[in-house]
Amino acid sequence: MAHNINRKAIKTKGYKMITTPYVTIDGHEYAPLNDELSLKKAVAHQPISIMIYVTENMRFYRSGVYTGPCEDGFGNHDVLAVGYGTTEGGEDY
Repeated sequence: MAHNINRKAIKTKGYKMITTPYVTIDGHEYAPLNDELSLKKAVAHQPISIMIYVTENMRFYRSGVYTGPCEDGFGNHDVLAVGYGTTEGGEDY
């Protein structure tokens, strides 16, 4: 059901809220749990939303390839995967 809003920009408290959609979602798919090949195929087409299990070891992570220990568990943090590859040192990411 569509909301009945004026599709022009609305000014609120000094910020401009844009109500015209920039993108639309045509559908979605689920990748099997821990299926690296399925994730690679999906992210080759577009960024994908994934869940990871964040632990105390990741608390101070800032950038680059995370090389600390990974733990199994149901995801507790959403991230956007935008690509994959191998570093110059031969490390997969």
